[in-house]
Amino acid sequence: MDWLNFLGSVLSGIISGLFTFLGVKVTIETDNKKIKIDEMNKVIEKRPRLEIIDYKGFETEKDKMENCFEIALLHIKEFYCEGNRACFNYDEKSDKNNSYNCVEYQLKNTGMTEIVEWCATSNLPKNMSVFPYEKKNFYIENKLINYEVWSDQKYIKPGQIISIRVYYLNDQVIYSNLGNPTITLWLMDINGRLWSQSFSCPNNELGVPMLNNINNFREQTSIETAVKCFENPMLW
Repeated sequence: MDWLNFLGSVLSGIISGLFTFLGVKVTIETDNKKIKIDEMNKVIEKRPRLEIIDYKGFETEKDKMENCFEIALLHIKEFYCEGNRACFNYDEKSDKNNSYNCVEYQLKNTGMTEIVEWCATSNLPKNMSVFPYEKKNFYIENKLINYEVWSDQKYIKPGQIISIRVYYLNDQVIYSNLGNPTITLWLMDINGRLWSQSFSCPNNELGVPMLNNINNFREQTSIETAVKCFENPMLW
């Protein structure tokens, strides 16, 4: 019977060691999760954040501004194919500057992290293109769509103020669709993290920055994907 006692002792030791190992493993995993949560909370606490500190609506006359990020939001009037090329038409007045009006924002980086670069993207790919205002005629004349515009203003430090103007055709102001903000501001911070802020233009509403990723950005701005959806509307 000694060998049975010996075997029992061995099995008891193995089982006891296994439970000890599992207990230690769970403790380590729990500690690692807590560390990751604490680290992410610190990242969120120190994130960059643009907040509106001044807003001028359509009724205010606006002089030309230096170092202002200017974008035009245009309704996509028509899609058609010309050979193998996708073509998009806009309003016939869209190539004339005197047909536009704008809203103007002063934005301040109230976060604790520097913004390396930033851009605006369309949240309504089925209905709306976003163009750099000064270069809009190039896109219009070549019958193109576009979903992202990057600002020339870079390295926006905490506390720094920047300006943005959003232009619309006078009689074709595009508002949020079923609560979906018209555009998103994307912020690349100095640590390489990408943040997104929903922007309800022409209203005076700017959302809280959310940690995002480059795959979501590419999906939102993919012209190739959008063309497939225009060709087959069931894909929208």
